[in-house]
Amino acid sequence: MLLTIGILIAVSLVLLQLRAIFSSQTKVAQENVIYSFSRDIQRIIEKSNSISGNTTFVYEPEIKDYSFGINSSIIEIQDKVTGQNISFGSYQIDLIPDYFEDAEKIYIRKVNDYGLISDKLCKDDGENCEIGYQCCGGYCWGRSPKKVLCNNTCAEKGSYAPDALSCCTGEIDLTSMRCIEKIQNTTGGSGTNGSTGKGDLDSCPASVNQYKDKYNLYKDTIYSAILQSGLDKYIPIDNAARLVAAIITAESGWDEGTTCQQGWGCGLMQVTGSCQYSWDEMTDPHKNIMCGVQILTSKISYMSDYNDYDFENLIKLTLASYNGGQGTLTKAIEYASDSHWDNVGTIDALSYGTEFYGVCFKPEHRTDCTNLGYDCYQCKALVIQVYVDKVYGYYQNWMQCTEKQPSGSGGGGASGQIIWPTKQASRITSCHGDTIWYGIHEGIDIGGLSDGEDVYAPADGVVEAVGFDSGGGNYLVIKLDNPQLWAVFFHLQKSIVNEGKRVSSGDKVAYVDNTGTATTATHLHFHLQNGLPFTSKAYDPCNYFDDKTKCNLYCGTPMG
Repeated sequence: MLLTIGILIAVSLVLLQLRAIFSSQTKVAQENVIYSFSRDIQRIIEKSNSISGNTTFVYEPEIKDYSFGINSSIIEIQDKVTGQNISFGSYQIDLIPDYFEDAEKIYIRKVNDYGLISDKLCKDDGENCEIGYQCCGGYCWGRSPKKVLCNNTCAEKGSYAPDALSCCTGEIDLTSMRCIEKIQNTTGGSGTNGSTGKGDLDSCPASVNQYKDKYNLYKDTIYSAILQSGLDKYIPIDNAARLVAAIITAESGWDEGTTCQQGWGCGLMQVTGSCQYSWDEMTDPHKNIMCGVQILTSKISYMSDYNDYDFENLIKLTLASYNGGQGTLTKAIEYASDSHWDNVGTIDALSYGTEFYGVCFKPEHRTDCTNLGYDCYQCKALVIQVYVDKVYGYYQNWMQCTEKQPSGSGGGGASGQIIWPTKQASRITSCHGDTIWYGIHEGIDIGGLSDGEDVYAPADGVVEAVGFDSGGGNYLVIKLDNPQLWAVFFHLQKSIVNEGKRVSSGDKVAYVDNTGTATTATHLHFHLQNGLPFTSKAYDPCNYFDDKTKCNLYCGTPMG
């Protein structure tokens, strides 16, 4: 029975994809957007042995909830509100309930950068939300790579609405997924509730490692400039900081003595005179960064109106605009009839923009231009291409940098060390930094366990939070005395300690299980953070265990 249904699904999905491809002429570039199946679906697939891995769905992201209606011959995909068939866009499948033979509906959820959202309004106690969804800012949110977790706290204006412990409790812009208004945080302090990742960098890929000390020197200015200009409203703040670092790397190699030339640029970010500082003032590195980030923000703000894809694509459009002008880019987008950089960043599209605005680069100044027989407009298009590739490459390298580990303090015994949190017969099944189905693994998974086995406190501390997350299941957070970090456990059967409870190293605090949607087998997810969960940097527990035998055996040299 299951095999027959599985084959039916496989055939039907192929037919649906073909029908979608031939039934619309719009947004064809979005056909390449791929989202992993939910874990529930993966279990169904494994049971039916009919389909495996990822698949691509191409439907228009207009209405948020749709359903598969299963009959004897096809799987109908319908808009639950209007009853009409859906067209193009990208959606992730959720199956409710877990078992195929009992399912009446397979839900298709709208996927965006920040989470899965249903169209249901709710209250902060989760009322009206479906299974696996939580109430955040008046809307029901499902799982996402950010592991959405709401606890009635608020976010600053412009923050990502579903960000973990800083969910917006005011009105949300459903297009940008951002808070429209700032509301006083019910827990006090800022809406971010933790570190913004401004620690000193410890190590970086070779291409940028020589500049990390300069980055550490200017990082406070960089973050200040990002916050003042509002650059973090368009891309996450740490990505923004690394993007600024990439531009400085390409423009000046972090040389504060880089000369200023009228018509070309000035200082670290090679900025022009389009900010509040005089030409002489822009030789000051800090003012230069403030000015450069201000210009960068104006570029990204303008290009965001044309970007139909993720913020990484927006970064590429912005870099091209930073080098060639936003007018050039809008014309290139017009030529390509699409905003994806793969289509916009061609010589034909870019030169259409450079020629329209008279943006020229003399071919005799570049050997590759003369070799290719380019005119000055095509040559400038090539300059833009090379610039984007170069800076984006630096950006990717800066994103791989690791921060210096916080050190432990006080207490007895080995400073800053923790014990293994489960029975010794257990083992690591997934390491910190592994690429897993929803992104990069932030901790370690400990397997070889059965439901209900004990979880122990890794060090002395105070229980900070006990709760449930749709992806992580039942969780427990302990604020450790030494090292001064937060220990985070997911997929628990239950916790046996309450918030505010002081625990000692080795105390039994919870039981292992397989709760949450981001899991397929019984195991314990464990990681450390330098702030409240989901709002701060995650650290590898393997760097802190008193006995690193298991880490060395299963994961090799611990990562940062």
